[in-house]
Amino acid sequence: MERMKYIRLLWLLLLFLWQSCAEDKGNYDYKDLNDLNISFDDAYSAISREPFVIKPEVTAKEFAPDAYTYEWKAYDQAGSQEPVVLGTALNLDVELTLAQGNYQLVLTIREKASGLYYQKSATLNVDTPLSLGWLILCSDNGRVRLDMVSHIKETDNVYYDLLKGTDLEDWLQPYQLLCDPGMQEPFYLVTGSGTTRLSNNDFQWNDSYMIGYEFGNGMYTGTVRCLASHRPGKLFVDIAGRVYYCNTLSGDGLFGSVRANGFYVEPAVGYNAKGTPFVPAFMMWDKNNRRFVVCASEFASIGLDNVRDVPMDELAADGFPTVNEELFAWPKRADRMDFICMENTRYDRNQDGNGMTYAVLGKGDQRFLYGIILNELYSFAEAKYGYAYEKAYYVDLSACTDIAQATHFAFSSL
Repeated sequence: MERMKYIRLLWLLLLFLWQSCAEDKGNYDYKDLNDLNISFDDAYSAISREPFVIKPEVTAKEFAPDAYTYEWKAYDQAGSQEPVVLGTALNLDVELTLAQGNYQLVLTIREKASGLYYQKSATLNVDTPLSLGWLILCSDNGRVRLDMVSHIKETDNVYYDLLKGTDLEDWLQPYQLLCDPGMQEPFYLVTGSGTTRLSNNDFQWNDSYMIGYEFGNGMYTGTVRCLASHRPGKLFVDIAGRVYYCNTLSGDGLFGSVRANGFYVEPAVGYNAKGTPFVPAFMMWDKNNRRFVVCASEFASIGLDNVRDVPMDELAADGFPTVNEELFAWPKRADRMDFICMENTRYDRNQDGNGMTYAVLGKGDQRFLYGIILNELYSFAEAKYGYAYEKAYYVDLSACTDIAQATHFAFSSL
């Protein structure tokens, strides 16, 4: 009997509590957004630097757009970046500036009065138009401007001023854009305002890319005029014509001090841009002695003196194997030749995996074209490594109309 009385009292208590809650309904301002339905696709693909539009479909019992705030965010699924706010309106209509990758796209709708919010997400795959095409380094009234003709779509698109909005947008005096596919950040930008690496991910940049951090003896504050990079060596010519060199076998290497016994050279360096020599030949134009020289920094590895750079016309006599030596004579000081330009290409004339270097020299109104395949200095030690260089072309351009007035030259890798 006592137990039955206890059960009846318990039921009465539960009934009382339920009636109290029912009578109190509406006394608290509890709300949710469950009556708000937002719909858009679950997955999107987009191209960076192209327009990107999503217009969600909203259904609700009562929906006053001004009563809510809106925020679109992109979360990098690799977790390597902070989320990026893409827009603050219900409809997303932007030009994407996201790097290539996979993202979680999230729309947050928040009620202003209550602070309650609703979220819907979708996956977003972003491709970059900058992965295939032509890069053009421009001088825009002296300002550095990097453009690209992209081949990523069926029809070519031109993307202008890729560095705009970055810390590099006000840099001046563009000199050179260099690509070394063997590096983690394969692009070097050489300008009067500084020299820096650029990422292969839409050319992103940070301060640690500055070339001063590649010096083993402290920060470099001078001006680089020309840079050459081909493993296992890297060198540059500064604004005064002095040459710095580093070995890159242990990574990207660290530059040391200027080569004390090197020559003052023109701001151009020839090397095999396609081949993979063990000890690459870096060829430069000695301004004072008006001749081609090869950087001797790697000569110690083949048992030779590396104190001074060596004139190209001495290599054959020193025992380096060469090809077509009789095609032309290397210019000497007495020839009084002037340096006009030098450029490396991936043109593989012999189909043996080696690229071509072209140089144009002048004397008065005369112009002469030299084509040289710069190859393997280690061939001095072991002949099986092939030749040090091949003389491939020699052409007198003097009969070309107005050739003496030409100021820009371009050589195709085709």
